[in-house]
Amino acid sequence: MTFIIFIPVDAKSEEKNLFTPYRIFFGFKQQVTSFYSSISLSDREFTQSEIQNFPEYSVYVDRTRVPSGLTPICIKNRSDHVNYFLGGSGFDGNTCREKNNKSYGYDAYPEPPEFSFAALEFAPYYLFYHFGINISLINRKMHVSLVDYPAKNKELDLKLNSTSVTIPFFLTVGDKNLGKEGSFSMRIGVGPNFSYISQFDLESDEIFERKTDTYVGTTFIFDVTWGYLTFKLENTIFKLNMGHPDFRNDQIVINANDSYVGIYYYF
Repeated sequence: MTFIIFIPVDAKSEEKNLFTPYRIFFGFKQQVTSFYSSISLSDREFTQSEIQNFPEYSVYVDRTRVPSGLTPICIKNRSDHVNYFLGGSGFDGNTCREKNNKSYGYDAYPEPPEFSFAALEFAPYYLFYHFGINISLINRKMHVSLVDYPAKNKELDLKLNSTSVTIPFFLTVGDKNLGKEGSFSMRIGVGPNFSYISQFDLESDEIFERKTDTYVGTTFIFDVTWGYLTFKLENTIFKLNMGHPDFRNDQIVINANDSYVGIYYYF
């Protein structure tokens, strides 16, 4: 799948060259990933009695924890790490339900913070005033087990490797150079992302599904840079259509949240 984007660029101005590498992140990054399904709980072989009598904390019935029209795909094990530098409500994963009087599955997979330099941004291009656009690259790689999917008590092994090209339109407050000289800069934005999935393998004893393609989604960003220190939140959402008959034409939604604390090296 190929995408072509035409954006006007002033070749005479280095500041406005949208395709010039601008800065790369060095510091700590934390990934929190959630998965959702477009098929109902009844189609996933949960009975109405089970759905109505789950414990109150179950994300299967708490609609405030699940996007409208979707059902959660839960991760079997959450990370052993609990205290994150950006920890907060929901970051440790909410229990999906109980099985054999124990917690079974979590609605998010928060990975421990790790040193990263994988976030590359290209130069900001301002359309007018402080409203601009730029391109950035992020990567996500994980290996987890999913539970109660595609049906109750079923488990699948998931391997995911994706690279997303994000193109957010944003509003900058403060330095339009995004804190390049240590000045204060804050921005908030949203825009499309084009995520190339180099590996998406779902596997059990009965099922094997592999996806490799480019998918279009949405990315939200918020960052603050001051004195060369950066705090950044980035949310990337994209969808994959399943082909195996056991998935009942399901559309899996991947909700990827990345948190950054560190510095940028400006080229």
